[in-house]
Amino acid sequence: MYIPTLFRWDEAADKISFMQQYSFATIITGKGNIPVATHLPFVVEQREDQLYLSSHFAKANEHTTLIEANPSLVIFSEPHAYISPKHYDKKQSVPTWDYISAHAYGHARIIHDKAVVSEVVNPDNYSPSGSTTSVSATRPTCPSFSLTLIPLEWNAADVRIASTIP
Repeated sequence: MYIPTLFRWDEAADKISFMQQYSFATIITGKGNIPVATHLPFVVEQREDQLYLSSHFAKANEHTTLIEANPSLVIFSEPHAYISPKHYDKKQSVPTWDYISAHAYGHARIIHDKAVVSEVVNPDNYSPSGSTTSVSATRPTCPSFSLTLIPLEWNAADVRIASTIP
């Protein structure tokens, strides 16, 4: 993702907080030369010095066959707005779109431990008030995964937040 220096956000705690607040994201993994994308809720956790993203797929989702063999990109994005030139001090300005986005890169592994799968699929992880829907029947069959961010790139601002404010 291109990020002008002016808009770079380097505070790791702020990046993690953003991903936790706007945790419905898009995971993209390559299938040959074609990207495969799935929109999912994520649990974002920092354990020691490593950041982990966890989620689950529908059993029939083709993404489950690609995720362990290829690196993935997860895009978190939420607040955005059109900015009219009438808001600028300069008379001759162009419109722009203001947004915040975080890109996280890493390698995933499918989780086979049923207890861990139950925790990843737990609706309380995705809703502040929890859910009254019973998912116990689907927990063992939902392919769940954990994506470990590539440490080298994380140290080099792997998760990047950008804004297009001129």
